[in-house]
Amino acid sequence: MLETQLSDCKTVDDVIGKVTNMAITQLIQSTYLYNFSWEDSDVDRVVLNINQNDTMLCITTGGDNVINYLLDNPQQIVTIDLNHNQNNLLKLKIALIKVCTQKEYLDIINGNYLLFCDKFTFIKNKQLLDIDSKRYWDTNKEKMKSFIYSGASGLLGRILNITIQVFVPNINDLQHMKTLQEQITFYRLNKDNFIKFIQTLSIFKHQISVLQGVPAEQHEKYDFEKYTMKHFEICLTKQLINKNPFYSIYLFGKVNNSNCFPYMKPENYNFVKERLDRIEIHTCLLNDFLKQNTKYKFTKSSLLDHMDWLNDSQIIEEFKLLQKNMDIEHKIMWRSAQEEFGRRIKPLLYLDYHFEEEINVNCKLPIDKVFMYNSVYCASIPRNMIFATIPNIQLQTSLTKDLQTIQYMFFTPIHTGKSQEDALESFYKNQAQNYDAYRMRFLHGKQELMKIFPLIKNKTVLDIGGATGFNFEYIKKYVDIYKNVTVLDLCSSLLNEADKRIKQNKWKKCKTMHQDVMTFNSSVKYDIIMISYTLTMVPDWKLIVDKIYSLLPKNGYLMITDFTVNENNSSEGLLWRNIFNNDKVYLNSEHVPYIRKQFKELFYKEDFGGFPYFPDFVKCRYYYGVYIKK
Repeated sequence: MLETQLSDCKTVDDVIGKVTNMAITQLIQSTYLYNFSWEDSDVDRVVLNINQNDTMLCITTGGDNVINYLLDNPQQIVTIDLNHNQNNLLKLKIALIKVCTQKEYLDIINGNYLLFCDKFTFIKNKQLLDIDSKRYWDTNKEKMKSFIYSGASGLLGRILNITIQVFVPNINDLQHMKTLQEQITFYRLNKDNFIKFIQTLSIFKHQISVLQGVPAEQHEKYDFEKYTMKHFEICLTKQLINKNPFYSIYLFGKVNNSNCFPYMKPENYNFVKERLDRIEIHTCLLNDFLKQNTKYKFTKSSLLDHMDWLNDSQIIEEFKLLQKNMDIEHKIMWRSAQEEFGRRIKPLLYLDYHFEEEINVNCKLPIDKVFMYNSVYCASIPRNMIFATIPNIQLQTSLTKDLQTIQYMFFTPIHTGKSQEDALESFYKNQAQNYDAYRMRFLHGKQELMKIFPLIKNKTVLDIGGATGFNFEYIKKYVDIYKNVTVLDLCSSLLNEADKRIKQNKWKKCKTMHQDVMTFNSSVKYDIIMISYTLTMVPDWKLIVDKIYSLLPKNGYLMITDFTVNENNSSEGLLWRNIFNNDKVYLNSEHVPYIRKQFKELFYKEDFGGFPYFPDFVKCRYYYGVYIKK
């Protein structure tokens, strides 16, 4: 059985990653991962601005975050977790709060097992737990003998607690420090010891990922040692650890009025107790709940870091469902261990962001007391936005057609003595019919750009140098969601092919325009302007960029892809410039820096692509990016 599951692994790291994720799955089935929430709900409360009019959608995790949200008096909190044991833990915490004083609750968290058994009997008699929770805690109540170190995260806390004392023997001095300056001095004096501790941890990063409940591949997306050192430095130089409701509990093994979670504090405890019945708990996948939900329109949602577990298609599907389940006025918050997560998942580029920052680096938020994540986001989903996965396209061609195209490309160069329009027409008229089938195999950025094209209803779209209109084949099902789409080009032969495409696809809101963009005047602004492999064909390219800027409204999008060169590699630049100059294509590394001065960059990526009938190692650099006018 195990051999079958590991059969697709090619490296040792693949095996370790697969085994790690299998271990996580086993843990989820047998116990809870998080005995406490590993997110700082104070950050959530500031970002989301929770209030008495809110109906919230949450992920359960340790449950402390959910209970803390009650401090802002929302009408309802619906919390969901796939791990039924996490929900069983939250149900127990709720039941204990209902029957315990604040002091009794802290005593039970600190391991007063006799008190727990007494309260648990009372809870069962009062039927404050459902059948599944009661059965779970009847079987696992001994976890409460040492609750702080229970669950997978508690076990990790215990291991780190023991290990850190080997490297930093005086670590318990932090428990008694009264000023941040004392703590900073302590950190500086012991920095080398912390580094040794972290270097030791990095050896076991895959095992640590199991106990953190983190997919092994997530650790591969950042430098574990560098990230963890940064983590320790911020935690020890920005806040007093002995008042931190997360680290001090694991580090010192005790919760008190100074270091407890907000809802546990004496001044908040009864307020929360009165509102516990506002929490509704579901054990299922978030998407399954969203598909079936007809009861709620959520105004605020805290999704924690759970999207780090999902692939792009799953995230797109989730946001599609969230869009249907959120109120018109809403905010969705999430975290990620990755920097710029919101830019990695391409459709998320076009959300209405209220907040997106790398945590604790020039950040406007309160200091994150947990600091497990590199970035935090808060956004709303536009009502007119469509979430979809754009497929690849392949076109049929033949060797004969390709050879004819190559002949016209390389042996019939553009005539410089003619007008630009006549020169383009003479060059492309014999290539028009095979134009797309041949060029899509080396204009690689077109496909990449169309995969991230904004699918937003009622927007106006202009494709500069749009040629045959082939770009819109990628989103052919969605072309008519736009108010209008204009394919602008100076070559009539290519536009004739575009007209055929429009007719064949029955696009009602798409048209062609035979005109030079520099003489093109429009009283209407275009919401989205695309220019693909055109900027390199224009010597006065800055005028084109400036023209695009004038045609876009504020917050309008520029979508661009083209060839480029790396000036730091002189041989690369010389080679490709000479090759492309034959067809009057002018590679220039200054394009992107100039665009960045004019626009805000939302996404940018460089890659290398090959050419038909050339060896695989012959590849030219290209880029594609998304920009917004500010």
